[in-house]
Order: sequence, then structure tokens, then C-alpha cells
Amino acid sequence: MFHRALAAEVSTTSPGEDPVSGSAVPCDRTALKRLTTAFNEAKPIAFLIGAGKGRSNKVIDRFVEAANDQTNFVRLSGPFTDATSCMRAVINSIGFDSKDFGLADLESIFRMFLSFQKTHDRRTVICIDDAQDCSSWVFDKVLEFAKLELTEKFGLLVILSGGRRLAERVNKNAHHAETARTGRHIFVAPLTLAETKEFVIQRTRAEGSDDIGHIFELDAITRLYEISAGGSDKLSGLCDASLQLAADEAALPISVKLVNRAAGSIGLVHETLSPVVEDEESLDQGADGIGRLILRVRGQGFGEHTLHCDNVSIGRGSSNDLRIPSLLVSRHHALIAIGKAGAKLMDLGSTNGTAVNGEKVKSCVLKNGDSIVLGDCQIMYVAADHHLQDEMVSAEILDCRS
Repeated sequence: MFHRALAAEVSTTSPGEDPVSGSAVPCDRTALKRLTTAFNEAKPIAFLIGAGKGRSNKVIDRFVEAANDQTNFVRLSGPFTDATSCMRAVINSIGFDSKDFGLADLESIFRMFLSFQKTHDRRTVICIDDAQDCSSWVFDKVLEFAKLELTEKFGLLVILSGGRRLAERVNKNAHHAETARTGRHIFVAPLTLAETKEFVIQRTRAEGSDDIGHIFELDAITRLYEISAGGSDKLSGLCDASLQLAADEAALPISVKLVNRAAGSIGLVHETLSPVVEDEESLDQGADGIGRLILRVRGQGFGEHTLHCDNVSIGRGSSNDLRIPSLLVSRHHALIAIGKAGAKLMDLGSTNGTAVNGEKVKSCVLKNGDSIVLGDCQIMYVAADHHLQDEMVSAEILDCRS
């Protein structure tokens, strides 16, 4: 089977690898393994949803590196505004001159190419970057090819790579949701705080210093994590801005205040709910953070998860931030995205759906006291400035209902 060597590589890679040099951190290895599984299971579509374009690109690069010479890769840099421009890029990438052809001719050429690949036992993988910004026509065309693949078995896999907005967009549009059902969602999770610290250590080593304490105060590293929300692209840019500002002002070690100013200088002030301010005492979000999730699974006790400035993935799979061990909950069931509007819940194309206050939803902004049901799990959202006793919530409200 394709990618056997990669499966062995994934299973033996140590958790302490360098996230800066391109080696995979644990969540990247999980995404890589799932992408490989999607290929081996002949899924027509894979949605690679990342916490940073750089991280998603590394996952795809490692996937390509492990491929054998029987697989043809087409890597497209989006976004595309229409299906014709997307198809032209595909045809050009496989070695044809597309300038004199319309969409119907381009599709005919591509189908002949896929037939040739199938005849010679070869596979084709098309990866479209920045897919969340592509037009609806492109999504429609991808769905057409997915349906064609399911009937003709050409060996085609389309990887739609993008940020968290890709999942939101697919779930919000009913027609795009049909696309989602033919494929597999794969998440490149945000870096954890520990991985962020390792990222910063390797970044400072690249600058020629092995003494992280001389470069960054410990609280400053935590602040880097809060502002970037674990997104590698934002984190890398914020590290660069902080180091540059420290060099200009001869201000080492880098403090929380300096990180805040660096964030403002590159426009990250509005990218997080945790405000960039000069008063370090006001950085404390309190024990309640941005809010809390009080959850109960049928037959089990209560649990609690505090929301901070990073996004929270919810599902049965082990890579989720909030794992719910129930067969009625999908592996990647839902996502709570933290933004300026507050905590936004998004269903990720789950089998049994997500309901808020008894109504099935694709996405909604949570309000204090909202009751969320995923399978046989019930979750209550409690805003940061509220308490359960204030709302007079009884145990009956938290009982799971079918």
C-alpha cells in the first residue's frame, strides 16, 4: 500500500522535534497520518484545515516526499475566482497548453489524463492552497470531480487546504456541505503552549543564542502564545517583530510589554480577544478565562473546560482539544472559534449534527447559558462574567437528553 514507509516514520518520530526546521510536532504528524489514510482509502477530497499556512504546507510537503513515482502531484496556489482559471492551472501543471481551450475542453482533457493514469495504475493528487477564498464555482467543480471519482475510480484525490474559515464556509453552504460529505476533514491543530515554547527556543537558537532566558522572559513567551493563539504563521511573525524591536532598543530580555508593542506594530492587536495593552496586570483573564464549557456525557460525570484566546476543537478523536469518548460524537465534530464577536460554535459536518437550545445549527455565536448537544453529550456555555449559581442552573438542565 502507498505510504507504508511514511506510516513507519510517523510512528517513530519523537515528540521533541524542532517545529522551526520543518520537523513535525505531534499534531502535524497526526494530520499527516490522516492525510495518508485518506489517500489509501481512496477518498476523493481531503480538507486540510490549518492553524497557519506554513504548518499546512509542511504537512503537504512531507506527504509529497513520501510518495512513490506512481503518483502525480499538482500543486496550485489559490485562490481562484472561477472554475475556468482553476482548470487552466490544473491542465498547465500536467503539461498541456490550455490557453486556447474553454472550460468544456479543459474538463475533457483532464478526464482523458485521469483515464491514462488509471490505465497505467497511477494516482493523481491535486492540492489547492487558500481554498477558503476560492469562488463557489471552484467548489462546484471539485464536487463534480469527486462524484466522477466515486464512480470511475480514477485514483484522484483533491486536497483543499486553508484556514479555519474553510471549515466554516463548507458547513455554512448547503451545497458545499455535500462536498464535505464526500471527503475527510483533517485538522492541523494550533501549537500548544509547550510547543510554542519549543518553537521560540529553536527560533532563538537560529539567532545564535542557546540561553532562552536571556532573550525572552517566561511571561513573554506565554504572551506570544496568547496573541498568536498557537498559529505558527502569526507566532513566527510576532517572534521576528519582537526580536527586531528588542534589537532596535537594546532591550533584553524581551518583556510582555515589548511583545504587546511588537504585536501592535504588525497588526495583531485585533487578532485575539486578549487585548494588547501596556498594563501587565490587566492581562490576567481570571480563573474563568473567556468562558467555560460544562459538559456531561450520558452515564459519566461532569467535566469542565476553560476557554482562553485559542480555538477549541471538539470530537471523539484523540487530537481534539476537548475529547468526548462517545461513538455518537464524530471524530471531528465541532469547533469553537474565539474571535472579536465572542465564542462561535461551528459544526464540522458531523454525522449526528450539533444542536443549540434544541435547534440544529451549522454555526452560531454562543450566549451565556446556551445548551449544546453533540450526540449523547450536553455542554453548557457559561460566559466569563457569569456563574452557574447566578443562572440558577439545576442538575436537571445538564442531564443529557436524546
